[in-house]
Amino acid sequence: MKAAKNEAEDHSTPTMTKEYAGTKVEYYNTTYKFVPPDYKLTEEDNALMEQGNYTISYGSDKVEIQQNKTVTWEKDGISYSLMGFDLDLTDEEMFDMAGQMIMK
Repeated sequence: MKAAKNEAEDHSTPTMTKEYAGTKVEYYNTTYKFVPPDYKLTEEDNALMEQGNYTISYGSDKVEIQQNKTVTWEKDGISYSLMGFDLDLTDEEMFDMAGQMIMK
């Protein structure tokens, strides 16, 4: 699927940040709207993308909206991320998983 915005733009503003043992962890909650190749952006789509944490991805057979939750951090020069769509995890649970990995 082709994203209307690139990944760096999608995640320019974390929803929350925390620190574990001196490592900053960023949490993102992004709405993805998957649309067919011929989909025309609406005024609402454009407004939501301007607000941030809203991405349009082309290539789906039908319009679908899904929530993406991601935590990212860098430790010892290596970048890490945990992510998933439509997860039954809270932001705190995502942070806790990252914290457990950082503390090992």
